[in-house]
Amino acid sequence: MAELSKSLYLKHNWQLPKGHLAQAKRNPLNFSLSEWQQAKRLDIDPRIMKQALQNCWHNAKNKQAFETALSNHGYRLAQGDRRSYVAVDWRGEVLSLSRWLKVKKRELKMQVGNYEYLPTIETVKANIDKQLTQNVEQFDKQIRRFYKGRFTPLINAKENMITRHNTQREDLSKKQEQRQKLEQSRRLSNHAKGWRGIWNHVTGRYKHIEKQNQQEALVSHKRDQEMRDHLIFKQISERHKLQTRFDQLKTSQQRDLQEMRQAVFSKLPKEKIAHLERKFSAEPQQNQSWNVEV
Repeated sequence: MAELSKSLYLKHNWQLPKGHLAQAKRNPLNFSLSEWQQAKRLDIDPRIMKQALQNCWHNAKNKQAFETALSNHGYRLAQGDRRSYVAVDWRGEVLSLSRWLKVKKRELKMQVGNYEYLPTIETVKANIDKQLTQNVEQFDKQIRRFYKGRFTPLINAKENMITRHNTQREDLSKKQEQRQKLEQSRRLSNHAKGWRGIWNHVTGRYKHIEKQNQQEALVSHKRDQEMRDHLIFKQISERHKLQTRFDQLKTSQQRDLQEMRQAVFSKLPKEKIAHLERKFSAEPQQNQSWNVEV
């Protein structure tokens, strides 16, 4: 019903109520990050733009009021070619005020002053680009600050895990080394000394005991290797789970950054997009703290 009502007003060139002009009363350069994310489309009907600009003109009592009203809509006052007065919108589009406002140049001069004192279109565009770039930088930092708070507990968990894993491996190595010494001592004690030892060599019992000692040493080595493998596999599994959480969070951050840039860039002309992409399209270098390898 609201859209039908607006269509009727526009069709008959009636003055739109303030409620219908609401979407033309916002300056995207002043959007917050959440407002950009919620702005699915910013394509405003030219007829609504025309009424918004005319409202700025008719309600302004002087140049400052007119410039403020234009700024609230996302426009900047500038001097155009051929001694004209123009408004430059946040996307860089140049609008002739004489044509859009349906007023003569001398009326504009009386209200705004000599056009020569206005900034050039190039200057205004440069200032708009600077503000838009600053906004995107701020949104980028805002998203990264948010994820930094979510990464911090994982980084702390990684550091604690590394310390704990190293301690576990060191403890296991010490225990196995101590046990190996005891077992080696016990196996050496199986060999008799003196005349009995000589007799064992003569009868061949020495070889039998030596073979038994070798088999026991092999079993001991296999047992210790299995214990080390078990510990390593357990630690790898734990690292993998933590790495998965890092990767998921990293993917989420990159998605939010991309969606933010897309929300802004998709509303801009190609040449402005190219300018911003050169500054922001490169993916941030992966933080080494995201790598959970120990």
